[in-house]
Amino acid sequence: SNEVSKKSVDSFKTVEGRFKEIRFNRSRDQNYQLISGAIKKNDINKLNSACLKFKELYSKLVDSNIFSRSTDYKLLFEGCFPLNPLSTFTLINISEKVAQNERTLFTFISDTEENSLNSFIRKNSSGLRNRDSIYDYFSPLMHNDDDKDIHDIWVRAEAVLSVISDQLERKIIKSLAVIRMINDYAKLSPNADNIALALV
Repeated sequence: SNEVSKKSVDSFKTVEGRFKEIRFNRSRDQNYQLISGAIKKNDINKLNSACLKFKELYSKLVDSNIFSRSTDYKLLFEGCFPLNPLSTFTLINISEKVAQNERTLFTFISDTEENSLNSFIRKNSSGLRNRDSIYDYFSPLMHNDDDKDIHDIWVRAEAVLSVISDQLERKIIKSLAVIRMINDYAKLSPNADNIALALV
């Protein structure tokens, strides 16, 4: 079946240049709405109480220039909980760059594998799902990505990760890698503050 799949891909590549690519772009708030709708919330009071624990983080993010002034913060903070808002931002951008049928924004939320949001919730994990999990989940696609820049960033990140065992340092490397892949330094620069906010 792999051979058939490869033949299909090769056949498509011979004609893909004849077609004009049209991207369907949703607004950020529309993306937040989609993510919020995909995350089941059973107890609103418990949700509100959990969100209060991260009030300081949310306040810092409102003051940052990462999100636009028109952002629906209630939707971003409460609707997308337990995703760290920076993870939500990262998930949208990384999935647009590398997602394929088997791994998408929605499979990250619903999948049962170790690095998914669903797995995090099912384990009753405390805290927020942070950016490094998005690197881990989409890593197989980054490894095979046709975009040379994304692939090269992944290769360099993996080389560093292969010699680091400290968990915090590993999270920082993964966070830096996805920031570089997103490549929107006007909104999300690879500075110490943005790294720290993604590791709460």
